[in-house]
Amino acid sequence: MNRIKFSALSLTTGILLSLSLFACGGSKDSTAGNSYLKRIGLTPYDLDTNIAALNPEIAVQPNDDGSIYLGVLIGVGERERSSRLGTISELKSFTFITFNLDGEMMDSLYTDDITRSGLGGRATSLMASAGTTWNPSDFSSKKFRLVTLIRTESGLWLKEVAATLPEMAEVDPIVLNLTSEKKSEGVEFTLTAKRVSEPLVTEQLSTSETHRIDIYDGPILVWSSSDGQMFAQVISTVEPSKVGETTTYKVLWNGKTRTGNAKNGTYTVVATIPAKPNPYTVRKEFLWNR
Repeated sequence: MNRIKFSALSLTTGILLSLSLFACGGSKDSTAGNSYLKRIGLTPYDLDTNIAALNPEIAVQPNDDGSIYLGVLIGVGERERSSRLGTISELKSFTFITFNLDGEMMDSLYTDDITRSGLGGRATSLMASAGTTWNPSDFSSKKFRLVTLIRTESGLWLKEVAATLPEMAEVDPIVLNLTSEKKSEGVEFTLTAKRVSEPLVTEQLSTSETHRIDIYDGPILVWSSSDGQMFAQVISTVEPSKVGETTTYKVLWNGKTRTGNAKNGTYTVVATIPAKPNPYTVRKEFLWNR
């Protein structure tokens, strides 16, 4: 199972590189996407005829390590409650299948790690997101087809897009990866830093703080690993210092905020290596539920 690497916010505001979108579902007479159904062992009759039209957003984004993030975001507003809300609550898994322009399957990636967030009560709204990391073995053709199978408790739905591999941005000298894991004491964050190129001559740490974890509730900073800490004013080397080396940091958050206990919901964690002149930062969303 591949875990989501970007927040739901990044799916809506990030680089959506679909060239054209069309979907089938809700009718067995639909022809969109049928050309790929046979290649993955399905027919239009395998698709659910009653599932509400989810109209998901599909994202294709570059990751810092050179891989590709394939993601999906489904949102329902307060005016679309009933059936679509029920469908989101029944989501089971997503399968991302990539084809080259000759119709040959390139890869198939599966995830059942679905993040849900939203508001309850009379002003009900709900959002679900999921994604996975794809490492294409062949970058010779930039264009490809992405077929996303959305499985719920009651059936199967399909979304097909034509997409283009994103151009990779210049990689930072240190690549960060951030994961979270539920513990009995709270949530443990693991920040992994890998040195992929030589540092700038001027790169350094200006204090003894080697890493920082910040927790945000929306735009509000509610906790920081630096809270109440005193750091020595010393200049030191940013670790890892040698190309190919990896350094791992672990930080436990017990759910305490600057104003009390954290409420259940979705938060954003931002991990930073406070290097000078350019800090390294990575962020992701996580669910707090106690």
